[in-house]
Amino acid sequence: MNGAGSKCYLCGSEEIQPLYESAKPLGDSYRIARCSACSLVQFSPIPSEAAVREFYARYDAAGERESYFRRCRQGYEGSAEARQLELKLDRIAKFAGVSPDLLDVGCGTGVFLDMVRKKGWRGRGIEVSPTAARYARDVFGLDVIEAGIESWPGDGETYDVVTMFDVLEHLRDPIEAVRKIRNRLREGGILVLEVPNQEGLLDRAADVFYHLGWRKPVSALYNLHHIFYFNARSLSRLLRNAGFVILEIGQDSTYVGRVTFENRMIKWGSWTLLKAGRILGMENKLVLTARKEEAVPLQAGGADGGKTDR
Repeated sequence: MNGAGSKCYLCGSEEIQPLYESAKPLGDSYRIARCSACSLVQFSPIPSEAAVREFYARYDAAGERESYFRRCRQGYEGSAEARQLELKLDRIAKFAGVSPDLLDVGCGTGVFLDMVRKKGWRGRGIEVSPTAARYARDVFGLDVIEAGIESWPGDGETYDVVTMFDVLEHLRDPIEAVRKIRNRLREGGILVLEVPNQEGLLDRAADVFYHLGWRKPVSALYNLHHIFYFNARSLSRLLRNAGFVILEIGQDSTYVGRVTFENRMIKWGSWTLLKAGRILGMENKLVLTARKEEAVPLQAGGADGGKTDR
């Protein structure tokens, strides 16, 4: 994407249209734009590395990340979130066979990896937050590398399964991250991704409120936490062009207990929309399972071979 933000990051099309005026993080003016060709929604222009670092520095200084991770610690057994993670393990087992070696990218405090270990699988993690990575190592005794996937050089190890839950949308270059993961997968290896569903009921309700003049829900969902916003079509396109065969696309819903709300009314409204989304098949998470395709010539640059000029 060029500096003016006139091209789609995923397909290179110039047919991207403003969707929302975002809040102005760090004093810069950004728009949320949708590509008419491939339906990817993205920040426009894509924020610089420096802008993203400054955003997260403020986020950490406010204690937001620590507050989030505080809900993901020991004593998780029997919780609603643990039950959701068990379903993820069942989904992986369906495709990965017996006792796979698993790498969890963005493993947080290690709850999922602890469940992987209890299942008898071998698990390892990568986590960008020093606090969360240290907790995973010190409390759960897990093998966790403190790094982001974009900067991680790798260590020569390969895996049967790579999981990446609620990470891809945060990255400035998700295509490169997926290609790096592909190189760490063994022949026939499995990648399981979870990202917010841009066409879920929660986002559609926020869109209605936005056009009625109440912009707060859109500001909460569309900020520098997430640079890209996927639906099933755009996410599948990214994976296919990075050398994967799509095996399954499903949906899931955020566990409300992990989210901090300003007041009970907003919490109740979000809970209602999440429940309704589950009933209507419009949940707020997409879960995609893909298999590494062999002998795929990967081109440099964007997912469709176009150079991403950033």
